[in-house]
This record gives sequence, structure tokens and C-alpha cells, in this order.
Amino acid sequence: KDLSGPDPTNVFNLFGLLPFTIPDSIPFLHLGFWPLMMGITMFVQMKLNPTPPDPIQEKIFNWMPVMFTFMLAPFAAGLVLYWTWNNLLSIIQQYIMMKKEGVEPASAAQKRAIHVEFTTDDLDGLYEELKAKGVIFAQPPHDEPWERSMTAYDPDGYSVEFAQGKRGHNQTTR
Repeated sequence: KDLSGPDPTNVFNLFGLLPFTIPDSIPFLHLGFWPLMMGITMFVQMKLNPTPPDPIQEKIFNWMPVMFTFMLAPFAAGLVLYWTWNNLLSIIQQYIMMKKEGVEPASAAQKRAIHVEFTTDDLDGLYEELKAKGVIFAQPPHDEPWERSMTAYDPDGYSVEFAQGKRGHNQTTR
């Protein structure tokens, strides 16, 4: 009814179906419908992205949706609703872009493979050449502040990153 306050529903009152309220002294149990949906959409959105090469970073990223679900549950219901819809629209956008570019989800073995990096002078030409040969890409060429890069998988499932630009150096314009 009023989106400026926290979601009044929670798991314990079956999302508002039972006339039962949790005492305010235990706020971590106030997991309403929208905070749970936000956590689920955040988890799905993170699974669409390439897995970080560092296993510790991967574990942290896997637990982030759970942490944010509990941390952001007491926020205003309108804000949590906004985050949920933003996540959902981002998932749809990422899925459409992956289908359009022909990017297939990587297997578990590919995600946990060794990470190798190369630099090139013609990233877009190399992308077209490798794509024509059936190479699977985790990320097509994209711009970052310091370089243009793309990530592919070799036949053995190893992650290979190609970059064009100055890796590890800040570019300044004059």
C-alpha cells in the first residue's frame, strides 16, 4: 500500500495471508516477497556473467545476492521493487544480447579453467575470424576505460582474453 516503508509481508505470515507479524526486535526475519525476488533476480543476473578467474572472488560473488537480500530487506518497498525490476530487465537484455551475438553459456569446466591473456592490434578482425571458425565467446569485443577486450574459450575449455590497448596503464587524454 505505502511503498515508502519496508515490505510488510514476510515468509512467516505467508506474505500477508496470515494475520501475524514478526516483532521489530528481530529485523533479519523480515524477508518480504520483493526482497526475496530481488535476491533471486540478482543471483540469476550474476550467473549470466562470466565467472571470475579467482576462486575466492567467485565464492564472494555467489554469496553476494544472499547478503544483499538480508541487508536491503528493511529498505523502502518501492526501492526494493525498483531494484528487482531493474535486475529483471537487465537479465532480459543480457539474454537477448547473448543470443544475438551467438554466445553460449560456458560449461563448469570452462569456467574454472586457467586464464590466458593476449594482446592484438586488430581485435574486431580477430573476433570475426575466430567466430567464423566456431570459437565460443564468453564476451564479444567491448570497450573498457583502458582497453578494448573480448574473452573466448579454447577447445580444451581454457579462458583466453584478447585485448587491444594499454593493459595495466591509465590512458590520459590531452
